[in-house]
Amino acid sequence: MYLARLRKRVELKDPLAMLSIAIDGYGHGQLGLPADQAKCVALLRQSAGLGLPPAQAQLGNFYLNGAMGLDQNEGRALKYYKEAAEGGY
Repeated sequence: MYLARLRKRVELKDPLAMLSIAIDGYGHGQLGLPADQAKCVALLRQSAGLGLPPAQAQLGNFYLNGAMGLDQNEGRALKYYKEAAEGGY
């Protein structure tokens, strides 16, 4: 039931729902979803693009550490960290 509601919120472009399903669902393989790094990053990018600072910061972390299938890239990490900071994170 929770996953169905979360998916509906993702369809409606709710950035917080995108963050939740990205990290908990596809990032950690929870919520009954398989771990899928590409889906995790894609949803995080959508959420960050909608201006959600925690999603921006998480992408920064992934780029800084070369996690979730992303190449390590300090420049991109800094870009996302700045966006998150400008959003109050």
